[in-house]
Amino acid sequence: MNAILQHPLYLFATALFVLALTGLTFWILKGKFLYKKIQKELQLHLPHFNKVFVDPFEIFYVKQGQGPAIIFLHGIGASTYTWRFQIEELSKDFTVIALDLPGFGQSSKIVHWDYDLDAMTDILLKFFDTLKISQAFLVGSSMGGTLTLNLARVAPHRFKKIAVLAPATDPRLVPQLVDHLHWTHRWVHRLLNETVIRKIMALVHANPDMVNNDSIKNYFSPYSEDPNAILVFLKATSIMTDKRLPKLFQSLPSETLLLYGEKDKMVKLKYVKKISSLLNTPIISHPNAGHHPQEDESEWVNQQLRSFFHQKI
Repeated sequence: MNAILQHPLYLFATALFVLALTGLTFWILKGKFLYKKIQKELQLHLPHFNKVFVDPFEIFYVKQGQGPAIIFLHGIGASTYTWRFQIEELSKDFTVIALDLPGFGQSSKIVHWDYDLDAMTDILLKFFDTLKISQAFLVGSSMGGTLTLNLARVAPHRFKKIAVLAPATDPRLVPQLVDHLHWTHRWVHRLLNETVIRKIMALVHANPDMVNNDSIKNYFSPYSEDPNAILVFLKATSIMTDKRLPKLFQSLPSETLLLYGEKDKMVKLKYVKKISSLLNTPIISHPNAGHHPQEDESEWVNQQLRSFFHQKI
């Protein structure tokens, strides 16, 4: 028996078993950790949605907290959901308002309407008027960043401090062909599914934990329910292809915070450097964030926003 126990093959097999058991234990513990992390996100539900009619749209929004108002504007293809981590945290110090932009999320999708930069800016000002918001801080991501900058240009007395995350402010970000693809929206709607959404989200996010069943469901839902959502998406690209960009935003009077994820695959750094130069504002970047730093590195973004908006002008 001792001879068997001391045999090299037996010792080797025992070592493999121990290594396998150790690896299995590590895998289980790691799995439990990731499961808890994902579960924490799944439990982070948005507050109850309100809705208001701003001719011709029914606009859905959430409002939470007390204090100075911060309004969050999401990017193209997204919704209020993209700000879930900011709503939860910043509502401790501010009145947080996040809306589904006209044509996105749960808000109305009106096909015969101009979703260009001026039209969207105008209806957002009417939305703020309807909610009796005379002054507020603005935060915008990607296309929402472009809208944020334009709102600050048009009404600087209302938005004295703004923050933009990877603003889409260069027409070269959108292929010119998109302007001629409006007729394809019903075909795209038929082809779009959760697998495609997962691949798109993998490009938007650098943090793989942000691409899970819950987030995919939330990003996909508006497009699975209404084929017009695709057409509105295509029309809204005109916000980012406005020929006045990016020079339109040169020397804005509003104090601006410019955040960027160094792993951004959607908005290249050269475009952010251009808007940084025009605004005379430095780029504050995170090495591990992608196009949506508000999701990839939410704690960092929350810290940056809280610090910036707490500072006196």
